[in-house]
Amino acid sequence: MKTKGLVYLASTAILLAASANSVFADEINQAANDGQQSEPSVAVTNRDTSKQADLANKASEVDSETKKDSGASEASLGKDEKIASASSEKDGNSPFEQSKDNLASLSSENISSGRASFRSVTASSDKPQEAETKPESEPKVRVSRAVDDKPQGTINITNVDPNAGTFDVHVTNISSPKPIKKVALPTWSSVNGQDDIIWYDAKRQVDGTYKISISARDHKYSTGEYNIHLYYLLEDNQLVGVGGTTTTVTTGKPQGKIDIVNNNPDTGSFDVVVSGVSNPYGVKKVVVPVWSSVNGQDDLVWYEAQRQTNGNYTVTVKASHHKNSLGEYNIHLYYVQDNGQLVGVGGTSTVVSKAQPKGTLKIENNNPDTGSFDVVVSGVSDPYGVKEVKLPTWSTDKGQDDPNLVHSSQAG
Repeated sequence: MKTKGLVYLASTAILLAASANSVFADEINQAANDGQQSEPSVAVTNRDTSKQADLANKASEVDSETKKDSGASEASLGKDEKIASASSEKDGNSPFEQSKDNLASLSSENISSGRASFRSVTASSDKPQEAETKPESEPKVRVSRAVDDKPQGTINITNVDPNAGTFDVHVTNISSPKPIKKVALPTWSSVNGQDDIIWYDAKRQVDGTYKISISARDHKYSTGEYNIHLYYLLEDNQLVGVGGTTTTVTTGKPQGKIDIVNNNPDTGSFDVVVSGVSNPYGVKKVVVPVWSSVNGQDDLVWYEAQRQTNGNYTVTVKASHHKNSLGEYNIHLYYVQDNGQLVGVGGTSTVVSKAQPKGTLKIENNNPDTGSFDVVVSGVSDPYGVKEVKLPTWSTDKGQDDPNLVHSSQAG
């Protein structure tokens, strides 16, 4: 039984040797044909026992070499992939980065869900072959504009004048993926909603920025919070919003100084001088209402002051225009603004006094022979004016039984 088993094993080894190495097959066949062994099963067994070990070793070596070659192929493939990946990362051109950088230009079919493409190398080929492996049922990615490609712009509020109610809007850092036709800045105050909204077309400056000037005068003289938004009108006539900001607008009070000069008690007149005239809403007229404190405002007169070459405004007030009232006079100051609104600025008062009528009498040319004399009146003045000078004359004999009203004549 042992011998038969050995013979069976030897036969199996011969068959393996025949498939692995034709040389061993030829040797075995030649030995069998020559009949050099009387007991083939024993001879084969004895001869091929060492052969069997050799064949087993060779088979092991073949298997080891096969695994080695297979591992080398896999290692080569992995190495190629690593080299390709390292090269892509070094150059900054990996498929993922390319799809990120060129998001706006790539079609959805070229974007593989953010995955890098694969390289496959055939081990049996002398020259590696590259092939892109694409996952099955790959989802399509909808391309959206990158954040950096959105229109950009910075709104700056400059040159704020708190007295005049004005400021400038300066737009800088302008960028857009499409050419810009216009830079628009809708502006309105928060008073009564958007009833004063104005769409301003900003003017391009030499440095490439855009600028407009805002005045409360153009927004119903509203004060407080102002809203400023920024829009671009693109080349394709698309209006896109970019941003917005707010600012606070204040206006100074109307200014003006009142001085009373040339207060003349002999004539009962004085001059009103208005200087330092200013108003954020403009000045169309300077008006000065005047009245005496006697009997309230029954003698009120509104005077329009006249502008002088030095920028001051003046008006002359006479008591004769105010029922010849004496005592305190009230003088107020108003401006008529550009919008027609009347605004009060200030006021003052002065005292009007009137001197008695004045005149000096002198007797000249008293002639006893003729019983005549001349009366000379000089230094004639009257706050109400002098229309005529009359000289009633009479003798003291028997009282005024001989009165005579003499009308004087002006000399010269």
